[in-house]
Amino acid sequence: MNIDEIIKENLIKIRKSKKLTQEDLSRFLGINRAVISYYENGERTVPVKDLEKYARFFGVDMDDLLEENKESFNYNLAFAYRASTLAESDILKIEGFKLIFEDYCRLNHLSKKHEKQTFRAC
Repeated sequence: MNIDEIIKENLIKIRKSKKLTQEDLSRFLGINRAVISYYENGERTVPVKDLEKYARFFGVDMDDLLEENKESFNYNLAFAYRASTLAESDILKIEGFKLIFEDYCRLNHLSKKHEKQTFRAC
């Protein structure tokens, strides 16, 4: 199976596991529904920027979307999408919070890395 087929299968699997339609995903990711259909039918190659959107939204590593025969995904924030009563606005707020948290973690990591380099120079 080539990489495009692997990605296609994983995108379908992860979307269906959360009981989302292509239309739902279109609204949440800001990707046209027809384009999502093209990706899932293997009619277009998924660009990295859209793979990143999928990974962020579903709380998985981008590498997970590239792995063949992926049976289950390690959902970092899967609990956020379990409640059937979540409104679209709730999901978008959760996604915004996730982005802020990820940025914080990256900055924290860079700060610690910078501190280590500064101490070595002294």
